Amino acid sequence: RVLKYDLNLREWFPWGMSFGPLLMYQNALYAGDSTAGKVYKYGGDGVTSDDGSNIDAWWKSKDFPGLDPFRETSWQRIHLMAKNQVNGNMTLGFTTSLNQTGSYTVSLATSSALGYSRTTYAMPIRSPRNFLNVKLSNNSATPFEILGFKIDFFTNPWNPVNP
Repeated sequence: RVLKYDLNLREWFPWGMSFGPLLMYQNALYAGDSTAGKVYKYGGDGVTSDDGSNIDAWWKSKDFPGLDPFRETSWQRIHLMAKNQVNGNMTLGFTTSLNQTGSYTVSLATSSALGYSRTTYAMPIRSPRNFLNVKLSNNSATPFEILGFKIDFFTNPWNPVNP
């Protein structure tokens, strides 16, 4: 069993992995597989796969209530600015307060000389809803770096809803 020290919380936590011997080499931690005879690199720059499979990377926002959580919001567009990666794609997904979901593919590349790419997604007619969250993800060797996003919406007049 290995204990890992969390520098932010300043506490020790068990590391729930089954592996053999550990090795620190050039500021990277390597671990031997407990059954398959493989060696894995933990963290570090340039790591984009785990045992030959791309790492599924994602980020999810909080639930946004629009201007007022007690009034319904009509979600209209999501705008995204990402670092220009020359190639590759990512997925922008969303979930509303009624568990309605949607997603679209965002190109991380642009032929312009700009260091970033911009995209706008027009939300399908799934409004009004009280809350919306956004999830950005990819499963490729191309990393993604989000520079910002914004959501266009319209707050509807007060509408009491009885249980």
